[in-house]
Amino acid sequence: MANDSIVKARKTRGGWIEVEEPLANPTPEIVATSSPSSPTLFLSWEILYKVFSETIGNCLWRQFGAGEVDLTADQRTTILERALDALPLSVQNVQALLVELRKPNPQGWTLASSYSALVSIAEDFLKQNGVTVEPPKLNAETQKILDALNNRSGVLS
Repeated sequence: MANDSIVKARKTRGGWIEVEEPLANPTPEIVATSSPSSPTLFLSWEILYKVFSETIGNCLWRQFGAGEVDLTADQRTTILERALDALPLSVQNVQALLVELRKPNPQGWTLASSYSALVSIAEDFLKQNGVTVEPPKLNAETQKILDALNNRSGVLS
């Protein structure tokens, strides 16, 4: 390892890899460690697509998302475990999963908008474990548009 870089461990879907990163202000006193810090979630559209397609298949996933069928408890647990990857299935980790799913990208898109089935499974898990699930806060512009749509005649029956 060069004196002007540090080795960090990074969790991938296949395991841990060591990544050498340059230091902003290299100092010879810094000692690099290859021991991994606590695992974190690495979510992407592709990873979550793979979780659903390999766990329950695309057809069942779409039917569940449309409310046409339900999933077994085992299927729901498997989906959560696969989405969490190396993190154990726990209330705290499922809450972290929801935060990541709802985190907007620079254009305002969230994984939650494409994976509402996963949001539903995660929220159900939390409710079953006694956690009150608060809906995400909407920004003022979004709330204004939703209010306008809901106030139109015939929108709410």
